Amino acid sequence: MENINLISKSLSNLHTGEKGIVTSLKGGKDFRNKMLALGLVPGKEFEILKGNKNGPFVLKIDETRLMLGCGMAEKIMIK
Repeated sequence: MENINLISKSLSNLHTGEKGIVTSLKGGKDFRNKMLALGLVPGKEFEILKGNKNGPFVLKIDETRLMLGCGMAEKIMIK
């Protein structure tokens, strides 16, 4: 039986007001390095300030705001 807490999904599945924790980054080396430099690292908690499937996502990470396109959001796995 699968433990629901271990299942990762894409950040793009979240909506405004929801929170998550980064589990992994699924892009190439340049994408991973860029996300790591911006503070979006595995284990980091965040909140979606604005987001939906068809537009950009605005995340709150600690006291920082970060805007990501929906393509980038698809590559960030969360729980």
